[in-house]
Amino acid sequence: MKNLRFAMKIGLGFGFLIVILSLLGILAVWNMYRVADEATVLSREYVPEVEVSSRLERNALMTMYDMRGYALSRETAYLDSGRAHLSQVENLLREATDLARRSSRLDRLRDAAPRMEAAVNAYEKLVGETVTANQRIEASQQRMDAAAGAYMAACHKYLDAQNKALAGQLDAYGQAAAAREALSRVTGINQIIDLGNEIRVSNF
Repeated sequence: MKNLRFAMKIGLGFGFLIVILSLLGILAVWNMYRVADEATVLSREYVPEVEVSSRLERNALMTMYDMRGYALSRETAYLDSGRAHLSQVENLLREATDLARRSSRLDRLRDAAPRMEAAVNAYEKLVGETVTANQRIEASQQRMDAAAGAYMAACHKYLDAQNKALAGQLDAYGQAAAAREALSRVTGINQIIDLGNEIRVSNF
């Protein structure tokens, strides 16, 4: 009888142990599934969000850098590079919007996407206005250069005519040698002044 009771106690003990181990196994499996779900969300939502946000920020900064260079220098290389980065920003913004639409947890990205899109559209409009303004400036400068060239040509033509007339008058009244030398010095300094002005304008 004592052996039977002892055997029952051992059996009950092993039974409880099996139940406890089973519960622990179920808990472990449940935790593994929960961790697997979190890992899936991390790999499919959070990691792509960080990656697309990082690329979006980098291209936005490069766009602003290139467009600032174009606005200051009017070099088309800056404009081409800025537009290429702006196109990348638009593509990445569409990618971020699609990611937010597919995801159930990226609330901040979903809320920020429309604001970013509106900002990009406004910036693209400003880029077009900058290009138009620079084109008008360049056209005005070309007209100014042409007008300045015509003005200087007329002045030189008039000066040459007056120098010839003065030389003819000096020949008629005698003492032409000394007067011609003085006229040559005046003409020389005028040419030096003209060269200085041309250097300043060309350098500008």
